[in-house]
This record gives sequence, structure tokens and C-alpha cells, in this order.
Amino acid sequence: MNSILKILICLLPLLLTNPLKADQWEDPEWDEMIGESDLITIAEVTKEGAFGAKLKPITVR
Repeated sequence: MNSILKILICLLPLLLTNPLKADQWEDPEWDEMIGESDLITIAEVTKEGAFGAKLKPITVR
């Protein structure tokens, strides 16, 4: 019984905290994005990453 209690006490902080966090947002409509944009470009993705990418611009307006 004593060992079960020790395990539960060690696991209690893990069960009470939530280390996972996420952002959530709603994308605007295309007309709104285009209308409020300062720069619009057509680009080729040259390198992908987990949180970003490298682009080669083809057309800039």
C-alpha cells in the first residue's frame, strides 16, 4: 500500500497540470485578406520547415 501511495503522489502533479497549449483562430475570407494586404506575391517554396519556409518570389504586386 505504501508503494502505491508514493507512485500516486509522484504522478499527481502530472495529472493536475496540462503542459499542452495551442492557439486557435479563424481565417478571414479571401476577399478580406486581399483587400487588406499591403503586399501580394506568387512564390515558389524552396525549403520547408516545421515553423517556417524559404520562398523564391516569382511575382510581386
